[in-house]
Amino acid sequence: MEPPIEHSVKLIGPNRWALGHNFVCERAQGDVQDALAVWEIKGEAYHVRKGDFEAEWKAGSILEPFHRAVGPSALHLLGENMVCKIVSMIPNQPSEMDIKRFVRQIEPDIPIPDDYFYQFDEEWERAFFIMERIPGPTLAEVWNDISLAQMDQLVTELLGHVQKMLEHTAPLLSSPGGYGVCDGWLMGPHPEQEGLPHWKPIIAYPVCTAKQLRCHLEKIDFAKKNLTWDPAWQRDNTIFNFGHSDLTPTNIIVADTIASKEHRGPRIKSILDWECGGYYPLWWLWYKPSFCWTMDVPKLPRPYPRDKHPWMFRSTMAGCLKLWTDFDESERIVREQENALAAAREEEKSSDPSDPEALPDIGSLQC
Repeated sequence: MEPPIEHSVKLIGPNRWALGHNFVCERAQGDVQDALAVWEIKGEAYHVRKGDFEAEWKAGSILEPFHRAVGPSALHLLGENMVCKIVSMIPNQPSEMDIKRFVRQIEPDIPIPDDYFYQFDEEWERAFFIMERIPGPTLAEVWNDISLAQMDQLVTELLGHVQKMLEHTAPLLSSPGGYGVCDGWLMGPHPEQEGLPHWKPIIAYPVCTAKQLRCHLEKIDFAKKNLTWDPAWQRDNTIFNFGHSDLTPTNIIVADTIASKEHRGPRIKSILDWECGGYYPLWWLWYKPSFCWTMDVPKLPRPYPRDKHPWMFRSTMAGCLKLWTDFDESERIVREQENALAAAREEEKSSDPSDPEALPDIGSLQC
């Protein structure tokens, strides 16, 4: 990838940054007619313009990222109050900004950073995403400093947000924008991914029904991945629940005073990184934390304290979420949702996209 994903932003003047050579983010000086986006933060106005900024790009200095993700993405600070996330992208894939907008609509109390600008640059094969910077440590950074009681309070608060999301259901495995989900842990690599360079993004599978998902999963050799999967989990699943699907400790910003006994108020300031958000099988939303190493708390000192093992967070999340699926009350809610969905299907049978006959050809997911 040229230039590398981490070299996508340059400082080209005071409060002025080139996003590749086709876009500029800058502090606003009066009204600008050709601005693609305008916003105000901490009393200062900013905007993004599109144009030919190649000369300024060449003369500018690389802005090093403060975080380089495992996948093809990087995070840059624009001043003190904004973050620019650069993500390798291809057309017709879910946009994190669209997913976050959807979450704000269905559950406005879930803490999410404000978004200011999103643009996919076809020439550079990457998206530029400017959002609010939320100050504070991540859960990964404070995990070793908080007590068991504080851990319990924090996880309980997080699970409250998760439970709100789970109440929203859909008949298809999908993201809110009508695309497939981008969680490679569940679906495995897309056939078109084979042979692509490592920096290429995960290609989302198309939307699919519960039956199609079951057929797809039955073809995967889970033993090769050192995983255990029970086909019965998917056999009885007919609806999909909304979830973040990537609630790692590094994606959760917490209050600065969380380790203090005097702390009052919410412990979670913001939940980040929504690009995997979508409608998933309920069993997946507890099973993934049970094995996914990205949910471990990194960089804990060794030997690990007995009550603060790096996998304690994910095992706690997995255990709590699994209990929900076993409770009679949860079963009742799921059955009510299924009955309501079945009634809606009967009313709109002719145009119902959950009908396998009405779905477009989706290649390897067909049974």
